[in-house]
Amino acid sequence: MKRVVVLVFLLGCGLTKPFAAGSAELADYQAFRMAAHPGARLSAAQAYLERYPKGVWEKEVRVAFDAEEAVYFEVAQRSRGKTLEYLVALPRGPSAAAAFAMLMLFDANQEDPQTSSMLRAAKRTEEALERATEGRRQVGDRVFSALSAFLEPGVFGKGLKELPVALRGLLTDRKGLGRGRVVRVPYGLPGPRGVVPRTAEIEVLVVVDNGLVIAAAVQGPELFTRWAEADAGKVLEGGRKEAALHLVDALAGALEGQLPAARCAKRPGPGELLVRR
Repeated sequence: MKRVVVLVFLLGCGLTKPFAAGSAELADYQAFRMAAHPGARLSAAQAYLERYPKGVWEKEVRVAFDAEEAVYFEVAQRSRGKTLEYLVALPRGPSAAAAFAMLMLFDANQEDPQTSSMLRAAKRTEEALERATEGRRQVGDRVFSALSAFLEPGVFGKGLKELPVALRGLLTDRKGLGRGRVVRVPYGLPGPRGVVPRTAEIEVLVVVDNGLVIAAAVQGPELFTRWAEADAGKVLEGGRKEAALHLVDALAGALEGQLPAARCAKRPGPGELLVRR
C-alpha cells in the first residue's frame, strides 16, 4: 500500500500567502473551500467576509462570491424552489430583496402552509449538506493542525514531554503520550449516484534519537489524494498529480516564516543556511 509522507522540511520555498490566520478564520475559510452545494459555499463565503473584512483570504473569497452570487441568483429566478434556495442560503445576500419579491409573486396563488413546508424542506437540505462536509473539513483540520504544531518554536531537539502543548495533544491517545498517533477520518464526496464514501488515515509522528526529537511528519496511505479531494469536495480524476497541484494553493504560506519567498529567490552562498532547526 502506498503511503505519502508530508515532511515539514520538504514543503519547499516560494509559498507566499501568510499563514498567520487564527484557527477560527482558517476553519471559516475551509468551510467555504469545502462546501459542495453552491448555496452552502456562498453562505460560507458571505460569513467569512462579514467576520474577516481584512482576512488572509479576503480577496480570494470576495472575487469568488461576487462572481458566483450573480450566477446563483440568475438560476434562482427560474423557479419558486430555486428562489427559495437562494433566500435560505443568502438571507442577507446582494439579491435577497429581489429574490423575496419574486417569491411573493410565485406565492400569489399559493397558500402559506405550502410555503412553510418548502422552507422547512430547504432548511433540512442545507443541514444535510453541512453534515456531509464536516468529515472533509476534519481531514484538512488534522493536517493543518500538525503542520502548525511542527512550525512552533521548541519542537526539535526536545524530549517528548518538553514538546509544545499542541504537538503533545496530537501525539496523545488513550494510552498516553507516544511518538505517533493514527486517526482515521471518514468523509464523503458528491457523486453521480450519491455520496462516495472515503476514509483518510492520518498519522502524526516524530522521530526520536537519544531521547530528543529530530524530525516530524504527517503521513498516510494516499494522503495527498485524500486531503486534496476532501479540500476540493470532489473526486480527482487526475490522481496524485492533480492532488499535488491542488495542494500547492492550500499550503501557500505554510512555511513563509521559516522559508520566506524573498530568500528562496536567491541561492544560498557557500556555508549559508536557509533555515536551521
